[in-house]
Amino acid sequence: MQGVREGMALGSWLRDRYVQNCQLLPSTYDPTLVLVRSSRFARTMQTAKAIIRGLYPVQNRQRIHQSVPIFTFTEEAENMFQRTSCSKIAKILEAFRKTPEYLQVFLPIWEQLKPLGVCGAPDRISFLEVHNAISILQNHKLPVPPLLLTMKEQIHHAVTSVLAKDFKPEFLRLSVGRFVNDLLNQMRNKITGTVATKLAIFSAHEVSLAPLQVILGIYKYYPPMGSSMCFELYKEKGWTAKEGNNDAVKHYTVRVLRDREPVALPACGGKVFCPFEEFVGAMSRFAVDNHTYELECQL
Repeated sequence: MQGVREGMALGSWLRDRYVQNCQLLPSTYDPTLVLVRSSRFARTMQTAKAIIRGLYPVQNRQRIHQSVPIFTFTEEAENMFQRTSCSKIAKILEAFRKTPEYLQVFLPIWEQLKPLGVCGAPDRISFLEVHNAISILQNHKLPVPPLLLTMKEQIHHAVTSVLAKDFKPEFLRLSVGRFVNDLLNQMRNKITGTVATKLAIFSAHEVSLAPLQVILGIYKYYPPMGSSMCFELYKEKGWTAKEGNNDAVKHYTVRVLRDREPVALPACGGKVFCPFEEFVGAMSRFAVDNHTYELECQL
């Protein structure tokens, strides 16, 4: 399967980078240093397993049958993408799908899809799901209806250009805000030395990556299958924490890689290496804890 091959390739790249080159991780898998989490979908679980196989092949496990645990959240607790039960999200999407700019782009597409038996009004259809269906069929080398093939670029352009306009601050907070909050907390915990984890892997979805890219100002197109983002936390060379020293955050920077390539962050003044405090400042307005999230969802 294409997804498995892409996952193994990503895992192999992680091994080259963080085991062999940076020597951040040992050559043999250590469960105290690597955290793996996935959404509860079969495809993301398979991707997580493939990444692990590329990062730590069986011969690089402490025991030949040693498994690598993959942690999941319940549907209610999952924070890597928008939750369908969040009524505010539903209202935002419903309102957006009725706007002239949305209908102007997607109404012609809807008309062209009618021969395929598409049911429902254009404001009730998830064209994103149509877009993803084409990608999934092609990646698995399954037949795609000829009409969809001819419309692929048109649908991709529409999804890329129009759906990004739906990513207003409120939508971003309610879609990935809890994950952003967790990400920042994990970085803070690493800086203060309260966690041993050196690499955290999250197997998620394009609806996880797109909002994160918008938040950082690096969104260019809707992420295809196999896309990735890396958040690297760097400590100032030669700096050592001292007891009673509370300015540790001033000695850390963050670098973001999109599809394995470093990117300049508009949200951080165009820097590639973003001072941690600036990174937090850019991300914090989108971060939300679980309690606040539940309150905002009901507004």
